[in-house]
Amino acid sequence: MYNEFYFVVDYASGTPSYCDPLYMERRFLTKESDIYSLGVVLFEMMCGRLAILKDHKDEHRTLVSLVKQYYKEGKLNELVFEGIRDKVVPKPLITFQTIAYRCLSVEREERPTAREVALQLKRALDFQEDFEIRVAKLQSDYKEIMRMLNVYSNTSQKDLYHMSPKESYFKTEKCACHKAAMEK
Repeated sequence: MYNEFYFVVDYASGTPSYCDPLYMERRFLTKESDIYSLGVVLFEMMCGRLAILKDHKDEHRTLVSLVKQYYKEGKLNELVFEGIRDKVVPKPLITFQTIAYRCLSVEREERPTAREVALQLKRALDFQEDFEIRVAKLQSDYKEIMRMLNVYSNTSQKDLYHMSPKESYFKTEKCACHKAAMEK
């Protein structure tokens, strides 16, 4: 039965900073109005600030105006909360920002569906987790390489040369191992 209705006429209450601008103008609430509000909340999370700052009296008072200005100037990354700035990698951040920004579209038809928002947020999470898994793997590989280097640190260059495969770096003329092996 819910799917039969595309809009609801209502006297909604809430904080104006989260309200769909078209609701403020026409007094029609739709499921796309909720998507707009979700976009505001997503940017609150990303920026680490509220949708409205009462102590600001300029154009940066509302988060949506600030986000739109920074987006147009190509500086959206400057708004990322410093507590997560160094932890999130570009691909998931761009995915998150893109879907959140689309939620703030003025035209309701341009806003994503709730399903699309959920899929894109999941995708951003997957990108971030994949990166973190790869970093952990690189760290363990690095530790293994360092362990191996310690084992071979007492090995002569000539022995390293003979232990390495034919096509390895150790057997190129640029390597000290090659030169040491050729001298003896």
